[in-house]
Amino acid sequence: MRIEIHSFNGIHFDLDVEGSETIKEVKQKIRSKVNYPISQQSLTYDCDKLEGDNKTLSYYKIKDGASLQLWIAGEWKITVELMNDLVINLQIDPNYTTAHIKFDIQNKTQISSKIQRLFLNGKELEGVKHVADTGIQDGCILVCRAKMEIFVNICGKRITVGTKEDDSIKEAHF
Repeated sequence: MRIEIHSFNGIHFDLDVEGSETIKEVKQKIRSKVNYPISQQSLTYDCDKLEGDNKTLSYYKIKDGASLQLWIAGEWKITVELMNDLVINLQIDPNYTTAHIKFDIQNKTQISSKIQRLFLNGKELEGVKHVADTGIQDGCILVCRAKMEIFVNICGKRITVGTKEDDSIKEAHF
């Protein structure tokens, strides 16, 4: 029979299994597909956690076409390089989003999450994405840079202009 596996990060795939296979055997097949350690995998079916690695799919009444949800437990360690050669280490949950990481950076450094820009291997991680969607893995090094903001008063109203690192001001009048 074939079952669907839906992971926390939106990835899904099919597995060919037998009803007599144990949860541990299913986790081994998942590891061969997506390389998540068996000890960190947690499966749910129909909102129930599949506990007991030695219980079979038949025991849980899982049939052909069933959808199982895959969650990853544990913490990953990542390094974040900040400006001025400052480096911090974070322990993150693999189910985090980039917003969670920015919040953790804010808690350690007081750099507002609103102005943080995260980079992995030179590529900016834009938007709020799950960690696994970005390529972040245990042991990764991220670079965090602050967005520059310029405050402008126009007719008594203060507006904020966001910039990127490569933006330049061509002309300013005072």
